[in-house]
Amino acid sequence: MSFRLPQFSRQTPAFTSPGERVRRVVREILFENWTLKLLAFAITFGLWYAVNEARSPATIRLRGVPLTFLLPPDTEIGNDPRDEVDVTFTGNRQRLDELNTRNLALNVDVSNYRLGERVARLNEQTAKMELPEGVRIGKIEPNTVPLKLERRIERTLDVVVQVEGKPAAPNELLATRAIPARVRVAGPESHVNRLTNVSTETVTLDNPTESFVINEVAIDTGDTKVIALDPIVSVAVQIGEPPVERRFTGVRVLNADGTTKNANVVLRGARSVIERLQSNQIELIFAPDAPNENPRLLVPAGMSSQISLVKIESVSR
Repeated sequence: MSFRLPQFSRQTPAFTSPGERVRRVVREILFENWTLKLLAFAITFGLWYAVNEARSPATIRLRGVPLTFLLPPDTEIGNDPRDEVDVTFTGNRQRLDELNTRNLALNVDVSNYRLGERVARLNEQTAKMELPEGVRIGKIEPNTVPLKLERRIERTLDVVVQVEGKPAAPNELLATRAIPARVRVAGPESHVNRLTNVSTETVTLDNPTESFVINEVAIDTGDTKVIALDPIVSVAVQIGEPPVERRFTGVRVLNADGTTKNANVVLRGARSVIERLQSNQIELIFAPDAPNENPRLLVPAGMSSQISLVKIESVSR
């Protein structure tokens, strides 16, 4: 039996000492694959810089941040203070980039102020707002706002119906009426006390031929500081012939004591109705329990709502 000695490559020794292996690893780390090493270093440095930049403190200024006030009970603002301010914020840059005036509001607490001319101071102690964690208010411009604080009062005022347009000829607009005729309003004392009445939104007449009622007509106080506590009414619009007056003679009058007399009277009503009415179709009746009150007017059925008594000129026995 013969034995062959193992063959070893000159390039790769069969046996490597521990020291040689360490030197080889160090050489590979330090001197080989420079392109990949530089790329990895650049990526690592970029990530490190981005993270630290995002975490570093920064400032941002937002213009037109909505401004509101927390008022004392039963108090209103009587003047027209500014409703927007500019605010500088400090904090985490990433959080600051998320801020937007559309979802921010600066709330200023003036609930301990007394009535009268006051100045609201805007700072970190009095002004509050919902902010992301790590963001705080740095500066508010302007940092003062004049306020006129007044008592909030209520009143009941008459409603005036606003109308535009005309009925179809020969009819006319005879009357308008709000239902209810009076509504409650509320607001700063000086503003409410200046009002003598309130109005409806405009009711348009587009050539109507008969009376009608519109529901849910809005009330306009004419003052943005005053609100209508009863904001909706109905409006009754009376359309008809122009009224005329006519004198009737020899009209029968029934006195309170049961006796009868004749009188000359003047009646008012729609032309087409009153022109076909005759004196013998009319009667005046004085109530026995109220002889001094105006008499009750009796006319043919269907005419009573269209005719009214203007005056009694003379009474004959």
